[in-house]
Amino acid sequence: MKWEDSNVTLSVSNPNELQSLIAKNAVMLKIPAKTVFLEPGSKPEGVYYIASGRTRHYMIAQDGSEKILYTLSAGWFYGETPCALHDATRLFSKAEVPSILYCIPNSKYEMLLDESPLFREAILLSYSKKMRILRQEIANEEARLAAARGSTAAYVAKLQGLYQHEMDYLNGLSSLVAPAPKGPDPVAAAAHLAAGRSVITRADLDGPSLCSVDPYEGGPVFDEAAISMTGDPGIGVGNLPCAEWR
Repeated sequence: MKWEDSNVTLSVSNPNELQSLIAKNAVMLKIPAKTVFLEPGSKPEGVYYIASGRTRHYMIAQDGSEKILYTLSAGWFYGETPCALHDATRLFSKAEVPSILYCIPNSKYEMLLDESPLFREAILLSYSKKMRILRQEIANEEARLAAARGSTAAYVAKLQGLYQHEMDYLNGLSSLVAPAPKGPDPVAAAAHLAAGRSVITRADLDGPSLCSVDPYEGGPVFDEAAISMTGDPGIGVGNLPCAEWR
């Protein structure tokens, strides 16, 4: 959450009296800027009251990025939950700027909760406002996750479309039929030309050998790489299909 969204100084009925009460029952700490004063696993010595400055409270994700829960400025409390549960903190706490904090020892904290309505009011305000910040952060995270799911679904749909297009293309290839090679009539002419010209040393005339049925009679004999000429007149091809001679 952005600092400007969470740095809301608590407004109690008598802030001057509250600060005087805290100062009498707490230890003042001067925290330099950029100093981490609490780490996950450490037990706070009490509840912290921020008299001036600004603190940041965050987690470290597995990828090393910071997840900021909130930043707190003058008038806020921190550490109420670990104190109430007698548990260690799960957050990093860091002073963003030079800050003055009051650490209220656990015994003093419980005594003030029992005896001071003003102190209870301040603690309840701190809890309530931080819960509101966390609820808003949860709502923001849910919105980000919903947007991410939408983007992922669109991407998957696009991949499925591309896959289907490729499959349609491959299926189309499987149904293609290669055109039948030409018969030996033009190849026969080429074979006669090559045979009659010594300058022609190589010829690629394997088309007729690929035919399953030879519709012609006569002409050169194609036997794999060997082409044999006949003694028939012309190119030697006769009995052409679909042709009438006059």
